[in-house]
Amino acid sequence: MAGITDKEHFVDRHRVALIGRVVLVDPILDDLRQWRLLTGEHYDTVRSKTTSQEKMRELYRYVDSWGNKDKDCFLQSLNKNNPPLVRDLERD
Repeated sequence: MAGITDKEHFVDRHRVALIGRVVLVDPILDDLRQWRLLTGEHYDTVRSKTTSQEKMRELYRYVDSWGNKDKDCFLQSLNKNNPPLVRDLERD
């Protein structure tokens, strides 16, 4: 799996595809909140969006400021909740 050693992180490199293709955003948000990567306010703001694409765009407002370690956690949750999508993107 791509991660810390990459020049550009997986979640940055595949931003457009992830925004367009992640369907189950709420379980990812639950993980990120549990791991304290999102505050309660950020969690609620993202969850308030209507579509999965809107949720992912809002989530990326926070992800963009994260370092690779936190992005690795995001990738871990993506892989846990959307393994076929992550595998497909890893082949690109």
